Amino acid sequence: AGQSSVQFRFRLSSDFSVTREGMAIDQFSVLPSGTEVYDPAARPFTGNTTLAVSGSGWTQWQLSGGDVIWVNPQGQNLGNTDLKMETAFPPLYFPGVNQYMTPRHWVVEPGTAPASNVTLRLFLTEEEWDTLRNRDAALNVGIVKLGITHYHGPNDNTLSWSDNNYSVGDTDFITPSMITVYPWNNGYGLEFDVLVMSQFGGNSGGGTNTPLPVEFAWFRADRVGGDALLRWATATERGSDHFRVETATEVRDGVPVWRLLGTVKAAGESSELREYEFVDREPNKRGVRYYRIVEVDADGTTTESEVRKLFFDGEAGVVTVRPNPFADALEVLLPSGEGTAQVQVEDVRGVTVWRRTVALGGVVQTLRVDASGLPAGVYTVRVITASGSEMVKVIKR
Repeated sequence: AGQSSVQFRFRLSSDFSVTREGMAIDQFSVLPSGTEVYDPAARPFTGNTTLAVSGSGWTQWQLSGGDVIWVNPQGQNLGNTDLKMETAFPPLYFPGVNQYMTPRHWVVEPGTAPASNVTLRLFLTEEEWDTLRNRDAALNVGIVKLGITHYHGPNDNTLSWSDNNYSVGDTDFITPSMITVYPWNNGYGLEFDVLVMSQFGGNSGGGTNTPLPVEFAWFRADRVGGDALLRWATATERGSDHFRVETATEVRDGVPVWRLLGTVKAAGESSELREYEFVDREPNKRGVRYYRIVEVDADGTTTESEVRKLFFDGEAGVVTVRPNPFADALEVLLPSGEGTAQVQVEDVRGVTVWRRTVALGGVVQTLRVDASGLPAGVYTVRVITASGSEMVKVIKR
């Protein structure tokens, strides 16, 4: 402690035979005393914690003095971020991605989605690495061949590895060349940059350990009168050519019958968040409509988004907002029905500035929105029910 420099000396010796002997050193790590990876074998744990993540430094999740997940938001405010971890021995093999997975996997769910890359450092023990390496001979060259499987979809917040997870949603792969490995006292820290945070697990690489052409960040469908406004964003694009916008009004044997509505040109190559939109203006919509976006790569490879659905009753709209423009208050006429309706007002940035949940009583009812504290400008009134979502643009004078 207190020393300004550290010196290392390596002494090599050899026998007198003709065999060539030597040593290669490719990385030094000087760690503080007591720096360890959390060891689930010694202290079993499956669960989560919530930490406020913001600024430009590391937010560290530790259990019993051992590191689990570090998050560096790179100057962004992610709000209350849910961190989860599960371990399972031995490593599991998933035919869906042709890979063995590490015994440990992690879930990172930010309260506010980042606008640019965030740095993660995920920790696993030497024992966990050894159990994976013993299952796949391709890893015998060392941990530098370890990749990361990144799954995001409807199951990405569950602590359960299952091959079924990969049947819905998107799975992409963070290759070894994109990961920096830091030796820890009893394991390793795997550091990489990512935009969409969800579920992660170490993988044994292999032929499928290549990035998908597109990583969807989000996909939203909203009813605007008799039309459907479809908006989506991509976190990354590699060789993308165009997007197919598809809808289905019929389901056969539990599977939607998709047909093409139109196409949207893709960016081609991008490592930044890119947003797209398409309006379904087909007349006389009625009943439930399903929507999805299919990205088509230049070589014909496709990536599908999650599925969204909207309900149309054949009228111009089921939600009325008055007056428009308005001064201090709005009236939202809600449709009859069962269950609840969530009514929210969003500003031009998409930030919710007013929200209320209302029980639907089977009759049309009126909800008053006090907007006297809002500055003049353009707002969106969004009504979300079990049958879908509808939005109305309004102006405050």
